[in-house]
Amino acid sequence: MATDAHGWVEVYDPDDRCWDAVVVATQFMERDYALFDTWFAGRSTAATTAFAARGLPDDISPHVAAEVKEWGSVERPTWVRWDECQFQPLLDVAALPGWNVLFALMATLSDAYQPQPVRLVIWFDQ
Repeated sequence: MATDAHGWVEVYDPDDRCWDAVVVATQFMERDYALFDTWFAGRSTAATTAFAARGLPDDISPHVAAEVKEWGSVERPTWVRWDECQFQPLLDVAALPGWNVLFALMATLSDAYQPQPVRLVIWFDQ
């Protein structure tokens, strides 16, 4: 059975002291099981993956929380801040143009809203 990634990029708003959903990340996250497993344990239960088993953030944006609620149940939810993921290697970047765009968007948002954090909230379906 195929596994796909879904999620959002959020930016922290220091004035409101909350996260805002700013980019639908789903459209950029091509199916790449090696990346899913290495970064997020998307299809495995390996505890050694970089950003697995964090669950959904406690302070998730209302928009993303509503989307997760619509799903009813999500598989292996987790999140990663841009300052964490920018140092993790993409496995085969040439084969992952959507992920490259997503990370470029996160980098641009991080530069524009510095020093506010930018994060990717991600979950999987099966």
